[in-house]
Amino acid sequence: MSSFTLIAAALADTNGIGFQNDLPWRLPNELRYFQRVTTWLGRRDGSAYPSQEQQQQQKENGKDSAEDAPWNAVIMGRKTWDSMPDGFRPLKNRINIVLTSDQALIPSIER
Repeated sequence: MSSFTLIAAALADTNGIGFQNDLPWRLPNELRYFQRVTTWLGRRDGSAYPSQEQQQQQKENGKDSAEDAPWNAVIMGRKTWDSMPDGFRPLKNRINIVLTSDQALIPSIER
């Protein structure tokens, strides 16, 4: 059986996903939850993430760095990217994908 990935977005009553470069609502601990969920690489059947046995073998072979592990991807629009403080861009330990139709902005996003 192949794996299944679900992508979800929360919408305000007006179908908006943002307001004035911020979320349209306040949820306690939302950023910590977002970080935990988007950086978690737990082992599931069919997952690309190595099993504990494979992780131990990697350690023994000197391949125990973050570069050797798979990462989750975070997909965002350009305005979300712009709304994040410089010190938080790109989001660490995740592949950051920024969607924009303005090709002139690409050099300012690429790192």
